[in-house]
This record gives sequence, structure tokens and C-alpha cells, in this order.
Amino acid sequence: MKKAFRWIAPLLTAALVLSLTGCGSTGEESIEDPLAFPLSEGTSTLELQEEEESTPKLLISVTYTDDAYISEEIPQGQDGTSGIGFCCIGLTDVTIRLDGTVMDLGNALREGKTSLDELSFLAQSDARAGFCTESWKTKNGLAHFCYSYPGFDLWITNDIYETPDGLQHLIRGITLSEPGDNVVFVYNDLDQEDWGIEFSVAEASPTEITLNYTQSGGQLIGQLFTCGYEISKLDPMEAVVRLDSAQLQKQMPISMNTQGTLTLNIETYFGALPTGQYGMYLYLQDQYEEKDIPPLTRNYHDMQCYWVEFTIS
Repeated sequence: MKKAFRWIAPLLTAALVLSLTGCGSTGEESIEDPLAFPLSEGTSTLELQEEEESTPKLLISVTYTDDAYISEEIPQGQDGTSGIGFCCIGLTDVTIRLDGTVMDLGNALREGKTSLDELSFLAQSDARAGFCTESWKTKNGLAHFCYSYPGFDLWITNDIYETPDGLQHLIRGITLSEPGDNVVFVYNDLDQEDWGIEFSVAEASPTEITLNYTQSGGQLIGQLFTCGYEISKLDPMEAVVRLDSAQLQKQMPISMNTQGTLTLNIETYFGALPTGQYGMYLYLQDQYEEKDIPPLTRNYHDMQCYWVEFTIS
């Protein structure tokens, strides 16, 4: 069975999204803010309290836009030395209502009008009141909490990620996506398996790119396969939008302990690329049987991505 995945690498590198099925809503669909309510003159304290209790505390509105994403590191704290990852997947015009004023959520975070802690508190309150549902998933000790509202999913990450080298990393992030998206968080800058593989660009044209690779040794369990790729323009970084007609990106095997080539048909999925500098996140998966996992294996990453830059001239 094929599954739809959304990938995001929210730490240190720009966040990119991989939708393996190309599925989703088409065009743009505005989700009206159902949370605004007019207060007439003379509204009593009791009436106001009743209305507040019937309204979510976290007042966010979004617009669905295929293949859209925003990803950035937003400084936090008085000295600006700490930060949070902020990412919107398949959504634009993400706004929040604060004290009766609607403003862009990213700007609200940048200006200190709200924070990860406040959003988490409000979402937890809404979950207890039944305005959203709370769920979570964890991998390699890092927990991600999801608050599913009717119009969007809000992911909150505020946890310690311990890498095999024994170091601990505080991961703080806010991610919004379309309802039901399976968001996979990738932290390759901190913790990447040694699969003994390197990529280089052999040839790049507006419609096709050929990659050379060398695979030798590495700590693998099974067979490596490609499982999709995303492309972004550089300076500034901006996603190349996938075509509405794009089908599932085909998985391709990686030849082991040898040199090989991969030819990617860019035009089929993204259209012909204009002249410029680009970067590609190429996603690989180690496919194996459960019985082949060594007994002492812990916290193994079976999916990760590789960054490849290329130029179209």
C-alpha cells in the first residue's frame, strides 16, 4: 500500500516537503475564521464568559495552497540567541487573532506577540474543551504533539533529542499542515546514518538531471531506494511547486558497493526549470525485513535525505 508522507527538516537547513503521492486539495481554498464573534453594546460579563467558553482559545485561520511551504528559524528570547523552527505545509495566509486583532502568525512570533509556549497552552486548553484532538508520536526519544482542528493540524515540538554521540539537543518547533497530513520530521544535520553514499551532478538541463553516486560500505541493514525528491530555487530559497498533474515519484534502487547514475525527469513533476541555481533534497530509504535488524540496533533511521546543488544554464 502506498502512503502519503510530508517531510520537513526544520532544524538548521531549510524545511522542504515531500508528498510522495502528489495528492491534496487543488488550487487555493480559504478557510474562513469561524472564531470571530461580534459583541454588542451592553454584553454582560456572564454572556461574554459563555461566548468565550463556546469558542476555541487558539484563533487561527489558514488558506489551503497546494505544495506551498514556509520554513524559517525565528529568534526567541530577549537576546535572540535561542530560536524556534516555524513551518507551514500546504498552507498560506496563516493568521492568528490576538486580543481582537488579526495578524500574520509568523510576524506575531517574530515580534514576540505570541510564543511556542502560549500556542501550546492554548491548544492544550482547546483539546480539553473538545475544540481539537490531541495526539502524539515519538521517534528516537523526540516527541511531537499534534492538535487537530477542523481546518488545520498544529504540531508542537519542545523536547530533547539525544543523538548516538551522547549529545542532547533542545528542539523547539511549530508546524502547521492540512488536516490529516502525515508529517515526518527529519534532523539530518544532527544525526545521519552512515550509508556510505555520495552524490554529484553529472548533467543538469531544464527538463532532466543526472546524478552520479558512489556507494561503498556504510552501516546499512537492507537495500537503498530513492523515495522522492523536492527542488528549491536558491538565493532566496523558494520551493519549486509540483505540477497538479504530477504522479507518484517512482522509487529507484541504488546499486550497492559500486558506482552508478540516477536520471530524474524534472519536467514530469515540476515542469521545465528556468535558468538559475537550485538545490534538491533527495530522499532515500533503507528497505529491509524486520528479521534482518541486528539485535543491538537502537534508534536507527531508515529514511533520510541528501542535499544536492545544481545549476541550470
